[in-house]
Amino acid sequence: MKIIDEGGKFELELVSSKRIIREKLIGRWNKADFERFNSAYDKLAGELRKLGNWAKLCDMTQYKISAINDEVKQHAKWMHDNGCTHNATILPSEMIIKLMVGNLQKASGGIITGTFKSVAEGEKFLEENGFK
Repeated sequence: MKIIDEGGKFELELVSSKRIIREKLIGRWNKADFERFNSAYDKLAGELRKLGNWAKLCDMTQYKISAINDEVKQHAKWMHDNGCTHNATILPSEMIIKLMVGNLQKASGGIITGTFKSVAEGEKFLEENGFK
């Protein structure tokens, strides 16, 4: 199942066979963008719960820093409460990884999180943790 945001801010793809949801986040977000993002996850919630434990591969290489910290923390809690155990976040550079790693870990809500420079590295991390 694939969902593409009408505002062009995200794409979500559920890969049930691997128990992974692939996210692509684009541009600078506001609260309305995050509300659409949450609504898209609500559409996937039933399928995610059927998977038991699941993981997220989040491509943030086109994302711009946005003032939505509280929303991100609430979403992380929702993910944890709905079976997400692992998160691989792809960031555009080593410098951005160093800047964001602390924030991602604080917002993870107990989800095991790794940060990587490529999708291949993120996929490997998830595979090593049982999401194949």
